Amino acid sequence: MDRLQLMTVFVAVAEEQSFAAGARRLSLSPPAVTRAVATLEAQLGVKLFTRTTRYVRVTDARSQALMHNRVVIWQSLHRYYLVNCSSFPLSLTICNAIQK
Repeated sequence: MDRLQLMTVFVAVAEEQSFAAGARRLSLSPPAVTRAVATLEAQLGVKLFTRTTRYVRVTDARSQALMHNRVVIWQSLHRYYLVNCSSFPLSLTICNAIQK
């Protein structure tokens, strides 16, 4: 997975507060989500989540990263639609809304 995909997995797990729910949301297997989070944690050199058998929570230090990742993902999607709108006629409404 590239960095943007890893960030997307991080955001999904953080928002769902569950690896399994994050996996369902992204249509990925739970082991793939677990590996993606482990990869991102290794790349960053920090623990992103506090994990127990009952919950998954973003660590206090990583709550800022969560907001940053949401912004980066949104900006990436925004750029994608700005560049590719003409080739996707079904997304014209979305493209017009983003460009305004």
